[in-house]
Amino acid sequence: MDAGSFRVDRKRALDKLMKFQLPAPRFFALAWVQAAVAGKATRISIGEGPEGLRLECDGPPWSESDLRDPYSAFFNRPPGWRGARAAAFAVGLLSAFRLEPREIILSSGKRRLRMRGVTEEASEALDVPVDGTVIDVVGVSRAGLESLAGRCRWCPAELTLMGERVAREEPRGPFLDFSAEGKSGRVWLDTSERPASSIELIVY
Repeated sequence: MDAGSFRVDRKRALDKLMKFQLPAPRFFALAWVQAAVAGKATRISIGEGPEGLRLECDGPPWSESDLRDPYSAFFNRPPGWRGARAAAFAVGLLSAFRLEPREIILSSGKRRLRMRGVTEEASEALDVPVDGTVIDVVGVSRAGLESLAGRCRWCPAELTLMGERVAREEPRGPFLDFSAEGKSGRVWLDTSERPASSIELIVY
């Protein structure tokens, strides 16, 4: 299969996947927060960049192989935390492109990935390495992102949204932590109705 055919086939597959992604395009930032957490970030910041929105986080940088195909996790997901990070980033990409940005740029470690659509991207080496990861969404405003704070109240990393620290909330009641296949989280349990119930978590 030549490169042209691959691009056409991938675009068709991604166009179908896009219909089943996040309910609102603005949720792309939520998916990228999930990607940062999966990528072992301890600090995440979302705010205004030079030409649009910018997300910055610490954690291990993306490698050249990680950035070879930003959507590969949909079809051949790597194991562990790298696969979880790649999958969440890809979900955010599909939603972000629904906002029609001029360009999305991911800079991390020694590499930079420029994307201008679901089938147009180019990776390049950086002369000066970047600490952590920086994602710029060029041509997209901050409108609507303030509502994400309520969805990130249990983010395990320190999260700053539009210059303000998002306060972490710990709900009352029993909870169950889980971690498997690069995914982790916490489920709070309501035991008021069935105190003797058993609970099984399936992570996929």
